[in-house]
Amino acid sequence: MYLTEPKFFDIVIRQFRFKMNANAAAFTTLVLSQVVLLFASLSNVYSHRFDTITTYEHNLSNDTIVWFTLFWALILGFILTSAAQRNESFAFVTNRLSYQLANFLFILTASVIGGVTSVLTGSVVKLYALLRFGDIVLGTPGLIAAPSDFFIRIATAIAYTMLFFMAGYTIGMFIQLNKIFILLFIGGWIFLEIIDSTSGGISLTQNGFAFFGSERSIALFLLKVSGTTLGLFAICIAITNRLEVRK
Repeated sequence: MYLTEPKFFDIVIRQFRFKMNANAAAFTTLVLSQVVLLFASLSNVYSHRFDTITTYEHNLSNDTIVWFTLFWALILGFILTSAAQRNESFAFVTNRLSYQLANFLFILTASVIGGVTSVLTGSVVKLYALLRFGDIVLGTPGLIAAPSDFFIRIATAIAYTMLFFMAGYTIGMFIQLNKIFILLFIGGWIFLEIIDSTSGGISLTQNGFAFFGSERSIALFLLKVSGTTLGLFAICIAITNRLEVRK
């Protein structure tokens, strides 16, 4: 018998800290990639020629950085379900529920980091454009001009990042349960896309984006994301109970 019995919450926090340290390279990759993409986005110049007059348009945006962040979240969520990650977690005195909660805390923290940094790169782009060109046309207002809009963009970026994180995490959990899900996911997605394209309807991917992206109310949007995220998390917990501790 131990003199001190480990508490459930303490175990979750220890696993969470371990995951943050073990995946530090993923955050370094995210930041470095965002910096590279930021410099690349600052060089977008389009020329328009009208008879003898040529105009140059500098179109600066952080859209590429946002999409890369979502892709990064999808891949990292998938990596979290690997056998190596799972076995490392069970080096602690733990159970499946604490393992999942630690993963969820990691996903939440990584989503905040990814969402905030991707939005802040937009502010860097605006500052660069203002200092270099002076007069600019802003697609979205900044923090000082419209603070509420700025924080809504941050909340939206975090929500989308978490959604992609959970999508990759859930897919990875199914694949860890049985490798046949790789074929089922790919085959099912291709089949539905072909059916939609031949029938002239909206594709499954477009429907998914429209369900979240067409929402005008930030409260309802966050409610949709929260409900979807919690639903996927519940599925992952059910899958974990069917997995062995080690393979």
